[in-house]
Amino acid sequence: RSSLNMNKTQWLLCICGFLDLFSVALFFPLFVHHAKNLGASPSQIGLFSSVYGTIQLFSSPFMGQVSDRFGRRTILLLSLLGTAISYFLIGQAVGFWTLVLARIPSGLFKHGQSMNRLWLVDITSSNELAAVFGTYNSISSAGFIIGPTIGGILYSTTDGFFKVSILSSLLLILNAILVYLFIPEKRVCDHKLSVQKSSTNLFYNINNIPWYLVWDIFVVRFLQSFSMILYRSNFTSVLVFRFEIDAIATGYIQSFNAVISAGTGMMVQWIVCHFSSNMKCHNIFSFILVLSLLGVTIGPTLSFVLISFVPLCISSAVLRVTNSTLLFTRGNAKVRGLMNGTADTLSSFARALAPVIGGYVQEISVYGPGISSTFFAVAGTAISVYADKNLLHLHLD
Repeated sequence: RSSLNMNKTQWLLCICGFLDLFSVALFFPLFVHHAKNLGASPSQIGLFSSVYGTIQLFSSPFMGQVSDRFGRRTILLLSLLGTAISYFLIGQAVGFWTLVLARIPSGLFKHGQSMNRLWLVDITSSNELAAVFGTYNSISSAGFIIGPTIGGILYSTTDGFFKVSILSSLLLILNAILVYLFIPEKRVCDHKLSVQKSSTNLFYNINNIPWYLVWDIFVVRFLQSFSMILYRSNFTSVLVFRFEIDAIATGYIQSFNAVISAGTGMMVQWIVCHFSSNMKCHNIFSFILVLSLLGVTIGPTLSFVLISFVPLCISSAVLRVTNSTLLFTRGNAKVRGLMNGTADTLSSFARALAPVIGGYVQEISVYGPGISSTFFAVAGTAISVYADKNLLHLHLD
């Protein structure tokens, strides 16, 4: 069935996803500008970004497990209201360390996207899930296209950061009201509940993963995730220090990035189909990722950097698909959830570590984050090519 035949609850969850990402997109690109205005150094800005990822590393599995017991609706409401409080407190911060403290509640409660997707899984049949997720991603991603531009314009006014924090908080409260009034609770059936609860035993069952078949995919995924997070978490800061762009320009650049990523997402399947194997496609776009990161890093002008965005976004989108495909086709189908959970944990670890490292290397050189990102991308590409040559003998591709 087409995604256009979705029911009322599914459409409302798509709207909730849009409001959630819209509130984030208004606020997130401005953190660097505000932290810099408060006197923060690049390493402190990296620490600020890392706080969120570190807390999410532990809060994500906990909130998922709690939602199995108390329901998606309850935890989604808690998530939205807790994040709204955090965004309001961030807008009140008058010093860097109060800004860091105000960021902690968002790390604890910012799980709106996860709850929305889990809720969609609960109410959608397996043969409709891909179409529903496609519609959800398209609608919610629109928030990241318009949010940075609106936030940048509002930030340039008097007390702009405070106004943006209020608007973001109000959008989250509006989202919570929408959920409370119009979306009924849907309990998870016993079968799904048992599957989801078993996923919480990730660290106890990790030996069930066939590591001899998929070790390279995990290593490459971590290195490439670390590379992209290191680049993205410090990109705005680097642009501010290199080209001295203002908040409005930052918003336009973030929106430009979101448009390219959204457009690429619709073309990924078409791109992958033009290669003889997923591994070959993965290796070629790994090389493109390295060259794109290098272009973004050493680009002499802002225009050159923006042009380098295009292949960077395309290669990143393709690699996410090929990496997941290789992981699930090589591994045991009985532990797919376990493998995916382990891969997500590695990404969360990279998200917690990369901003801090990026901040410190930026203090050494403004080109530090880009050079470091390129180095990790090169390492991931080298391991991918090496593993491909060895696995050909096992006919695993």
